[in-house]
Amino acid sequence: MHNKQDCPAFTLVAESTSPWCPHLNKYEFASSTCSSSSSSSSSSSSIVVVAVVVVVVVDVVIIVVVVVVVVVVVIVVVVVVVVVVVVVTP
Repeated sequence: MHNKQDCPAFTLVAESTSPWCPHLNKYEFASSTCSSSSSSSSSSSSIVVVAVVVVVVVDVVIIVVVVVVVVVVVIVVVVVVVVVVVVVTP
């Protein structure tokens, strides 16, 4: 387990991730990104940036998918109701 001092940048990022991504464990990422931070600090910071971008992209994709599914369901329900009304009314 890593302390917050071991990897403050990533811990901050991990704690601010949205509830859409509960599988992101900050300690797993911290161990992979910060174990070699003494030798290559620039690469670990770029990995953090990539992780942030990935989280944001995943959040946006999930939100878009949910919105599209809701819109499609609403359209299907409206079409079914209209068809039923047209068929039932003489």
